[in-house]
Amino acid sequence: MKMPVLTSVVIFIILLFWFIKRSAKKSRDEIEAFVNRENEANTTRKQPIDDLPYIKIPEELFLIEYTDCAKMQEVMRNLDFLKDKRILNLTGISNTDLKLQYGAANLPELSECDERYTLLVRNLQNFAECLSDDGDEQSAIKILEFSISTGSDALGSYSLLTKLYEKAGTPEKINALKEKAAGLNSLTAPSIMRMLEKATDTPI
Repeated sequence: MKMPVLTSVVIFIILLFWFIKRSAKKSRDEIEAFVNRENEANTTRKQPIDDLPYIKIPEELFLIEYTDCAKMQEVMRNLDFLKDKRILNLTGISNTDLKLQYGAANLPELSECDERYTLLVRNLQNFAECLSDDGDEQSAIKILEFSISTGSDALGSYSLLTKLYEKAGTPEKINALKEKAAGLNSLTAPSIMRMLEKATDTPI
């Protein structure tokens, strides 16, 4: 009776060591591949970046009337700072990929462009919230539509725009938001899709 049990234990130990060895080899291969790719990225020559799809803040956003308050003063100060700066949405693109495509020397500038995009999206969200609270929902819609057109993955922007569409009697526009969200390369995309699907009850 003891032999089958002993045999099973031996087989289990052999299989366990085999899986551990295979896992270790896979980890070593992945680390080696990463290091090789990073080395290649660090030696990639600088490429032109003047023709990248930089985001331009529409002038009409600066003409919107709003209630003067500390929050809006900060929003307009930040938007004024950003209007003449290079802005890029690089969400979902790793530093290694950026270096491989544009050269390691361009990484600091590209990172700054991406940081400005984060600042832009946050302030557009605040701008739209203030306008919505003040009752200027059409202007809030325009701001959020612009933000989302740049590839924003801000759940708050999608959520507020969805509510404004419903309040304006244009819930059919939510389907366009679902198509936009479906193309996002972002960790927040699933949450956005769930929110939109719940709003329409029609999975995309």
